[in-house]
Amino acid sequence: MTQCLQSAPENARILIVDDHPIVREGMAMFLNQQSNLFVCCMAENAADAMTRTCTHRHDLAIVDMSLNRDSGLDLIASIRHQSADI
Repeated sequence: MTQCLQSAPENARILIVDDHPIVREGMAMFLNQQSNLFVCCMAENAADAMTRTCTHRHDLAIVDMSLNRDSGLDLIASIRHQSADI
């Protein structure tokens, strides 16, 4: 399940990619408490993360290194290839 949230424009926008929902939710809750950070998207796998990279602008990506059948390192390389400024 992929989630996208409304944005706060003055904050750094973050994509969280993790295959465990409780980790995604916990990180989002913690990061959204910071005055200059905002979790705008969450994804549970590499395919969802790439979709979010195409459809939503974010500044940072926090990626789990082992995503069920996907490699977090490979995903990071793909994200950087698609959007070098992330």
